[in-house]
Amino acid sequence: MRRIDLIRKVSARTGIPQRDVSLVVDALFEEMKNALTNKEEIEIRGFGSFRVLKRKPRKARIIKTGQEIIIPQRFTVKFKPSKNLSIKGG
Repeated sequence: MRRIDLIRKVSARTGIPQRDVSLVVDALFEEMKNALTNKEEIEIRGFGSFRVLKRKPRKARIIKTGQEIIIPQRFTVKFKPSKNLSIKGG
């Protein structure tokens, strides 16, 4: 699902104009981005939580040349779904 699809579905479900829903969606994503940038955890009950993890530097090898390189430390976002969020497969 793309951002515009989300906006259209929320607009159709709530009767709120797409322009207004777009402002809310943009503000929500911006606040989530700010929180994660500040390494804050985001918990949305019934949906899941987002947190920032630090990945240690590690060694890797370039397959073509066999040269060994160091991949530097970096931060990544981890999502843990709530127990209430069940995805049914088939």
